[in-house]
Formats: sequence, structure tokens, C-alpha cells
Amino acid sequence: MSVKIDSYLFEGSYQAPGDLRNKPGIFLVTEYLKGKHTILDIGESEEVRKAIETSTRRECWLKNSKKYELRVNVLYTPDLTAAQRKALEKKFRAKLKPPCGPAVRAKRAAKPKKRRSVKPKVSARKKPAKRRK
Repeated sequence: MSVKIDSYLFEGSYQAPGDLRNKPGIFLVTEYLKGKHTILDIGESEEVRKAIETSTRRECWLKNSKKYELRVNVLYTPDLTAAQRKALEKKFRAKLKPPCGPAVRAKRAAKPKKRRSVKPKVSARKKPAKRRK
């Protein structure tokens, strides 16, 4: 079952990465339940199959799915440059706001707390009292 976003038709609903072509494109990782696709992630790559097979986001996909029925839909874009492909991916991300992806990871990453440098208190030494003779 294909997925249409704006005027773009993403082919597929591929269950196995081996069914994908290793060509440039934009991909949607979805969960397919009860005849509906829920978009979990959007990505782009010069080699779509390799990107899906080696993705570090798989844990996020599984965490955000209900029954682990993951699918991939692809818009192959051999006529677009890498910059054009990235711009289109960014447009889809802004519109669909998937729960997984690089923008999400950056937001969720805890900012390191600034360490305050505290100078150790130096006890003021009292000068020994002068002895009176």
C-alpha cells in the first residue's frame, strides 16, 4: 500500500530491507496496523536499502510502535541532488513531525550542566598575637 504526502507518492510498503533498491531516495518508516500507516521516521539517503539496514534509529522505531509491524515506503529520487533531497526530507519532517529521527534526538539529548567553579574558602589566618613582655 503506497503512501501519498502532498503530491509525492511513496512506493511500497516493504517489510524486508532486501526488497528495497540501493538508490537515492527519501524513505518513511511506518507501522502498518488495521490498514493504516503511522509514520515513525523520515530519512533520506544516497543508498536507501543500506540506510535502512544499518540505521541506528531502529530502537526508536520499535519503542514507538505498538505491535512491531514495521514497514518502509520509498520515494526514489535519482534526479535530485543530495541538497534537494535533504530539503524535501526537512519539509516532510516539519509537516509530519515523526517521533524518531535526528531532530528528535537533538532535542532529547540532555544538555550538560554548566559546572560552577567554586573557589575553596581560604581561611583567613590570624596573625599570632604579639606577646607582651
